[in-house]
Amino acid sequence: MKNIVARMGSSMTWRLIILFSSIIVFIVVAVAAVSFFESSKSIKQDAERFSTQILKEANLNLGRYFRDYEQFFSIIAASETFRQWLQAERVSSQGLAFTNLKDNLLRPFAVMHPEFLSLTLLDEGGRETFYSAESGPALRYDYRLREEPWLPERGNASLLEMRVAKSRDYLGAKNRPLELTVLTIVKKYTFSASSQGYIKMDLALAPIEAILSELLIEASGHGMIVDREGRIMAHTQPEQATQFVPDELSGRLQDSHGSFYLPASDQLITYRSIDKTAWRIVSSLPYRELTRSVYKVKDMTVAITAIGLVVSAVLVIVVSASSTRRLKRLREAMIGTNLGNLEVRMPVEGRDEVADLGRVFNKMLDNLHLSLEELERTRSAEQTAVLRALQSQIHSHFLYNALESIKSMAYIADQGDIVRTTLALSDMLRYISSYRDAEVPLEREVQYIGDYLHIMQTQYGDELTYTAEIEPGLEQVGCLKAIIQPLVENSIRHGLEQTGEPLHIELRISRLSESCVQIRVADNGPGFATERLRELEERLRRSDSREQYRGLSSIGMLNVHYRLRIYYGDERAGMTLRNRAGGGAQVELTLPLTRFAEGREQDVSHTHRRQLADHSQRSDQDDRAALG
Repeated sequence: MKNIVARMGSSMTWRLIILFSSIIVFIVVAVAAVSFFESSKSIKQDAERFSTQILKEANLNLGRYFRDYEQFFSIIAASETFRQWLQAERVSSQGLAFTNLKDNLLRPFAVMHPEFLSLTLLDEGGRETFYSAESGPALRYDYRLREEPWLPERGNASLLEMRVAKSRDYLGAKNRPLELTVLTIVKKYTFSASSQGYIKMDLALAPIEAILSELLIEASGHGMIVDREGRIMAHTQPEQATQFVPDELSGRLQDSHGSFYLPASDQLITYRSIDKTAWRIVSSLPYRELTRSVYKVKDMTVAITAIGLVVSAVLVIVVSASSTRRLKRLREAMIGTNLGNLEVRMPVEGRDEVADLGRVFNKMLDNLHLSLEELERTRSAEQTAVLRALQSQIHSHFLYNALESIKSMAYIADQGDIVRTTLALSDMLRYISSYRDAEVPLEREVQYIGDYLHIMQTQYGDELTYTAEIEPGLEQVGCLKAIIQPLVENSIRHGLEQTGEPLHIELRISRLSESCVQIRVADNGPGFATERLRELEERLRRSDSREQYRGLSSIGMLNVHYRLRIYYGDERAGMTLRNRAGGGAQVELTLPLTRFAEGREQDVSHTHRRQLADHSQRSDQDDRAALG
């Protein structure tokens, strides 16, 4: 298998086949993915809008039915006949009142509403009577409303209470018991302490199921009505009535209307509350059926892609045969050249790019001999150029003399700040241009940092302040030359120069242990960015090879870590970075505690030069006063 993969990787034909195939697959997949996504999104939105519109219409129809029922209850309650029935003391009087109620109200309502099953009246005394529709199932003669367990809970509300349940209280042909799913509406009416009672009406679900059937956009979809507890009041599949919907559905039907997608059942759910009830009318559509056309397009796309891959492979083989043959010959010639055979030449055929490559390759071989001869001359010329460049460098003594001239002119012009700045710059040049020792005393390094910060204060004034503290006894401890300046310079560059806010730098040198010294540089600037700090810490942790040290040495501040590790060869030597708790950055250098072996430098000390400058300035002022 590895040999096959290797041969495919070394074959131009196979590379072209893979390239063109990849392009075709990428384009087709990208177009198909975008098309599938947008089409699915559009279909979903259209289905939601269509379902919402249907739900609105269904809601209007259901609302009309429920308003009719509510109005019918109100008519009964307002009728004088119902009050006579409640107030009748004798059974005969109550029977006469109910007969009048049946003839005047119940029979006409039953004729106009085929879903009507029965109506039952119950007074506070426990007397009750009922009327069943003359066509259809009849209520059992021994039915008692007062024995219903749900009556105390649902019958005392001031509004109409509706419930759907399986009922065995009806008889069919030949008085056979029936099990029906019945919508029961009940309400208690109170006119006085002695005149109060219940009205209860049973209805078939046929009209509601007919309205729900209009919700079906797809044959496999369904519609239902759900109450606040998640119980199904009505369903396009009647056997589902009185059951509970899954919790994942019931928990998301809290708003007055909306739509959402259920991944578990792959259903698009749209729902809307029914006026004057706590019920929701719900439409459930199979998402896969809605996007059936999209999936069909996807399958066709896959088939077209496969055909395109085969066709592209054939075309690549046919078209590339000539080019790949000549490229193979060019490759063989290059391999021969790599083995030292400079006499080989590439036969040139045709006038296309491959032929141009052959001509260029042959010309390259012709020029190679000349290049080899010129190589020695170039090396000799390079060495000569280096020597001349070294000879042309300005001697540092000239720079010191130039600075002394500038200082003298500033002194004559009574420019004390320029004198001090020139002295600081002169000290810095002497310090960094002295290559006798790579290591210097900490005291001298701190003086060098003072010169640098004095020059920076000349530029920024009071915007830049600093403090420097060295623990007594550490003045003559050796450290690498110019090891602190990159840290101070980094604080100024990323603090004062970027933010424009005043910056204070703290330099403290202390004993970390019996064998180590710690140099801490802290500021009150913005500190390290979190990602940048994590990156720097990671690079410091990985700095365990010379190649990685080369990478660190090219990054300004991390160069310090590289120099410490290389010079001391001690794992304790190095740098740590952190952000201060109160704001700002803090960099800590750790180096072994070793005494400076060479003693103090022979150059004039920084403090001594300052004293000479101040003394000269005072003498000049006295001379001017005398002349004046």
